[in-house]
Amino acid sequence: MRPIVILTESTVASYGVIGTLYQETFRAMGIDSTLLPYPTDRAPRVPRGAIVLHNTLGFRFAPVAGAINVAVPYHEWSRYPPEWSARLSGFDDVWAASTYLETVLRKSGVTSPVRFAPPALDLRPPRAKSSWKPHRPFRFLFVGAPHFRKGHHLLIEGFRIVGAGAAATLTIKTSADCPWTVGDRGIRVIAERWPLDRLWRVYRAHDAFVSASLGEGLGLGVAEAMLARLPVATNRWGGHTNLVAPGGYVRIPHRLVPQPFCSRPDFYAPGQQCALSSPDSVASAMEAMLAMHAPAREEQAECAHAHVVSRFGFSAASVRLHDALGRL
Repeated sequence: MRPIVILTESTVASYGVIGTLYQETFRAMGIDSTLLPYPTDRAPRVPRGAIVLHNTLGFRFAPVAGAINVAVPYHEWSRYPPEWSARLSGFDDVWAASTYLETVLRKSGVTSPVRFAPPALDLRPPRAKSSWKPHRPFRFLFVGAPHFRKGHHLLIEGFRIVGAGAAATLTIKTSADCPWTVGDRGIRVIAERWPLDRLWRVYRAHDAFVSASLGEGLGLGVAEAMLARLPVATNRWGGHTNLVAPGGYVRIPHRLVPQPFCSRPDFYAPGQQCALSSPDSVASAMEAMLAMHAPAREEQAECAHAHVVSRFGFSAASVRLHDALGRL
């Protein structure tokens, strides 16, 4: 086996998670790999002939000379900028996190082989919930970066519509660089970086996970909540389409709308769309979860857990990655 090097974007927390998950998946497969931060000021030094996974942002993708280069993009919008697609077309292979992203990359003009080959998500499974009797007050949770794309504003407005009379709280676990605060009673914003085991405890300590995200390449927060057997409400668009299953979540309706904002102009491509849910829709989903009896929440959580493990568990992921490596 050729040496495998995983170059991961250390400046983005979720990319760091993905890089670690690939390394742990390879290790469970009996394959050695090296995990390195994506360099910013020089070409990475890797063994000649190595298989190099590039897990970074679209404008930074650059193949390493003398290596077999695999791009691992996770960007979420429905169309990639032409310059990004051109960069990705210079790679030997492109591994998509979801079948949604696989389709997006092909439609965006990527000419390299594109295949669905995410890492396993269940190698460090949380100690799952064992009781679905709700807390008093009922505890809603969301975990995600402080970016507008995550839909925090929609989630907060939806919670406000539900109102304090619903006897519920909302916890938003975000990153330490969060620039905003929320003064509403019942809403707690945790802007800290935590180790995974502490984060798992937060999932278990809540009654439901709600995501109003406008778009996800995969949706790690939703996947983690489902692995923790925490009932979930979210939309069915983007990477979520691989995670959700009938009976396994409360669906938040959305409209496909032109992508109204971008982090940077060079992230934008004409025709980009996102999934916009109204605060009323978010509130309705929250009210539905409040009204569910404990056995119904348990049944939903078990259904979601089984579905995620079947698609993203080690058994499925290792088969896909063995095939992808064999094709290289």
